[in-house]
Amino acid sequence: MLASIGHLAVVGGLLASVLAVVSASVGWRRGDSGLVEIGRKLVQMACAAAAIGCLVMVFALLTHDFSILYVARNNATTTPPFFSVISLWAALEGSILFWTLLLTGWSSLALWHTRGRHHSLMPMVT
Repeated sequence: MLASIGHLAVVGGLLASVLAVVSASVGWRRGDSGLVEIGRKLVQMACAAAAIGCLVMVFALLTHDFSILYVARNNATTTPPFFSVISLWAALEGSILFWTLLLTGWSSLALWHTRGRHHSLMPMVT
């Protein structure tokens, strides 16, 4: 069950990311502020999905859920909790998941921080 939630979060985040790029690009070219705003919301959804994926993986690492291949390869029952948590970025898959969280998190923060600014440069963005 835990692996299914993580898998759905990763697939949902990928879908949200692709739709965010398409929506923002089409909205920018057409001057449609609604599509650009949908793109912003989709970036936030991708960030939420990455956060869910990371939380599920950390929980799986802490509980030593060896039904997940990543946990089986990068964790042991004798691993202390601190090292179990930081083993999230111990291998390629976990590192990509962690960097995705950082990228979408900073992107969401930048979009939130710059909302409503620079109307002369971006007249269609609300």
